[in-house]
Amino acid sequence: MRRFGVTIFCVIALGLIAGCDGDGDGGGGGGGSGLSGAWQGTANYILQSGSMTGNVTMNLTQSGNVVTGTYHIDRPNRTMDGSISGTINSTNIILTLSPHGQATGTTGGGVMNLNFFEDWGGGKGLNATMSLGKL
Repeated sequence: MRRFGVTIFCVIALGLIAGCDGDGDGGGGGGGSGLSGAWQGTANYILQSGSMTGNVTMNLTQSGNVVTGTYHIDRPNRTMDGSISGTINSTNIILTLSPHGQATGTTGGGVMNLNFFEDWGGGKGLNATMSLGKL
């Protein structure tokens, strides 16, 4: 009977450990793949004469703290495509959207909020806030 009790305990313990794999949506830091997948949302640009909105899609792969992928931004008068490289530490993200700019922000619960600088060179460009949801 004692051997049966030890076996049941081991089975329950293994089940609990398997449920803690770190692959949640906000997943940063430790080898999870929380950012991996398709993301979609909007970019709200701030202009001197008002604002404009664009559509954003990202396809990301996370391996540990490293994030790679591709992006597509479609805003009035410009469409941008390129590659993504960056890092995630806990819920904090730093991304380079090559060749168009940089983004920093946070993620959690299947939502990513970024501050994006669309770089035109020479310190000129546009600032935008991006809000994306994981599909």
